[in-house]
Amino acid sequence: MLVEDNLADVMIITRALRQEASCDITVLSDGEKAYQYFENCPDEEDLPDLVVLDLNLPIRDGTEVLDLIRRHPKLAAVAVAVVSSSPKDVMKGRVALVDRYITKPADLDTYLAIGRELLGCVKR
Repeated sequence: MLVEDNLADVMIITRALRQEASCDITVLSDGEKAYQYFENCPDEEDLPDLVVLDLNLPIRDGTEVLDLIRRHPKLAAVAVAVVSSSPKDVMKGRVALVDRYITKPADLDTYLAIGRELLGCVKR
C-alpha cells in the first residue's frame, strides 16, 4: 500500500517497487482514507505486507496514520516505511516505530533505486 498525495511520487515509487518485484499496489491519496482503511481493519489476509507512507498528507498527516497502525494489535505484522521530504525530527520520537525512513531523493535515478530498500523491510 502506498499512502501518497503527489502523483509524481506515486508514479516513481510504484515503478521503483515493481522494478524489484511483481506486486499489487493500492494507492490512497490522503491520510484520512488510510486512517479509515486501518481503523476498519480488514481481515488479516487483506492487510498489506508493506505500507509506504508520506508524512505530508492532506486531512490527516502520516504520523496519525502511523500511530493508528502501531497501536492496533492486528496490524503488528505490517511493515511501515516512511518516504518523505520532511526530516526525521518532524516525527517527534516516532522514528523507532517505522521499519525504514527514507528522505525523498532529489534525483530520479536515486529515487528509482529505493524499491529494494523498501521491500527489504517486509516482515511476512
